[in-house]
Amino acid sequence: MAKINLEVIIIIGLERVIKVFNFNANQIAKELGISRYTVYDWLKGRRKIPQERIDQLAEIPEFRYLNKELFQKVIDDVDDVEIEIARSKYMSDRDSIEVEDEFFGVPVPIDPYAEDRQMLIELKDMVQEIERAKSLVFNKDYLEGLHSPIGEIYLGALTILNDIFEQNDVKEINITMEFLSLIKNGLTDEVIKDLSKILKKQNIADTGEIR
Repeated sequence: MAKINLEVIIIIGLERVIKVFNFNANQIAKELGISRYTVYDWLKGRRKIPQERIDQLAEIPEFRYLNKELFQKVIDDVDDVEIEIARSKYMSDRDSIEVEDEFFGVPVPIDPYAEDRQMLIELKDMVQEIERAKSLVFNKDYLEGLHSPIGEIYLGALTILNDIFEQNDVKEINITMEFLSLIKNGLTDEVIKDLSKILKKQNIADTGEIR
């Protein structure tokens, strides 16, 4: 029987920060006035980073936009994008210029990283939703009235959504989104009437009336 490798690679924020900002352990050690072997111990998880050192790390100019809690934290995909955004902000501070507007004659800031940063912000939103989905799929709790754990029911709903979107049927996708938007605000009698209207509008209503 084949063995399944469930080994999880643990990376603390400092390790990822060093890579994204193109630093190395020697540079970090020099900035903090400590031995590079101490930094290696932090990165390998042999020692935790003392709070005073975390505060010092946060004062390094390149790291000014980082949440200091990330240095010691075991990071996830959302944190990974946060680090990229922080680097983008630092690069903007360093490389942005002002040029005179030809029409109004006033200085206009030019940020060479603004577009990429906006893409990172949008990516962060997507990754956050994926992380929410993961947490719900693995939720083993039961709620009153449910005969299966939340995760099992959520996985069933997610499977249906995946099937709908994979079919690339615009009508079905639009109906699904309208349904979900209405239900999100509470399944009142008025909402049920609106759902019935949506079905009739899309010409897919069943012969029976939604009650």
